[in-house]
Amino acid sequence: KHKTAYEISLGLVGSEMCIRDRSKRLAAFEKTRLKTQRLLEELGRILEIVLAQRDKSLAKTLTGLGLHLFSALF
Repeated sequence: KHKTAYEISLGLVGSEMCIRDRSKRLAAFEKTRLKTQRLLEELGRILEIVLAQRDKSLAKTLTGLGLHLFSALF
């Protein structure tokens, strides 16, 4: 049995919705990834300052936070 144009169009609408929703999810993920990346870069700059001041306790805390954020990113 051949599908009617109406049946085909219903399938296409479903596919277009799936594609559209996928692109929205990917865009949201990319936005979050970029924010996290900027946060990690800033954390790295702060860590360099802390290390220059030889505050080992704070450096260890910041390193742990950076590793946690990095693992969440990937």
